[in-house]
Amino acid sequence: MITPEQIDYIEFNVTNRCNSGCPGCVRTQMLDDDIQSNQLQLTSITPDLFETIAQGLGEHAKNITASFCGTTGDAMSHPHIEEIVDIALKYYKDVFLETNGGTRTTQWWGNFAKKQNVKVRFSIDGLADTNVLYRINTDFEKIIANARAFIDAKGNADWKYIIFDHNQHQVEQARDLAREIGFKNFTTVVSNRFYRKKITVDPDRYQAKINKVDKKIKQTGFEIKPSAKSDKEVIAKQQETWETLDSDQSVSIDCRTSKEGYLFVDQWGKLWPCCFWAAMDEGGWKKDSLHWSVWKNKFEGMYGKDFNQLSESNTITDMLEHDLYKSWLPDSFSGQHDKCTVCISKCTAKKTAKNNLVRERL
Repeated sequence: MITPEQIDYIEFNVTNRCNSGCPGCVRTQMLDDDIQSNQLQLTSITPDLFETIAQGLGEHAKNITASFCGTTGDAMSHPHIEEIVDIALKYYKDVFLETNGGTRTTQWWGNFAKKQNVKVRFSIDGLADTNVLYRINTDFEKIIANARAFIDAKGNADWKYIIFDHNQHQVEQARDLAREIGFKNFTTVVSNRFYRKKITVDPDRYQAKINKVDKKIKQTGFEIKPSAKSDKEVIAKQQETWETLDSDQSVSIDCRTSKEGYLFVDQWGKLWPCCFWAAMDEGGWKKDSLHWSVWKNKFEGMYGKDFNQLSESNTITDMLEHDLYKSWLPDSFSGQHDKCTVCISKCTAKKTAKNNLVRERL
């Protein structure tokens, strides 16, 4: 698929701990589901393993961006995130973190800004009355105070705004606020990730004092809806997959790993082709994950249990020579054998589940 020289960035889910309960998040869905709730083991990658992974890349690490995006957790909830970042700065070209910004203190954020070559993207999806509708259990005022402390201390920060139906009218106001605070960029994301026809939030989610929402919402709950700009065709495809576990082997796959030089490492230190595979393995997207168990059993039968666990003796460089990456996946894309249904459901060409970002320099 790719060689070590072609790796552009590695996404690390350094922890599955999080202070928020975003209704579209795999982590929230697992906690909500009685079947899956006991399967979420709170785990964070250790600094020692994180450094071992970097060392295993050798000279290639200096050309790679280490991205802490937070597929099932928020990087700032890692108990040793500062040590992890220091290690990343020692080995990688760039270090990039994404966070809801709702944890830590303003003093901590001011000190964190002193780390050179660290970029932080604050995911803030609206203003005081709308951000909390999706970023449940976060405090908008605290987030803005943290962002100000980081930026005032010369930190490099972006504002990422996921556009939903309930916050699409506030984009301009948020952009103006981002400019006033001193964010470097304002990035909008038109979310197409609506696998279920309805994403509803039970009213009791909004009962905590921190959730400053309208009294009616606290009584009736809330439905997260796509914005008018969302790609309805992509959403329809995902909902079809959600309901039928579509396995159309005739589709073409737009693989992020081979196209972008992208890899994913989860909180246990396992290497995956992408975040979708990792989320399936952790138990997300219930219907799809039940189907994923067939594929997981297949891969473990072919390669052994924990075949993708990174270590001193099984580096990322080693794994790129592994049959899964070197032969099995490329052969599946070319039709030499069946494609994995994770690839079909998430990365069908022209109907990919990957969100499109529009970044504007402020």
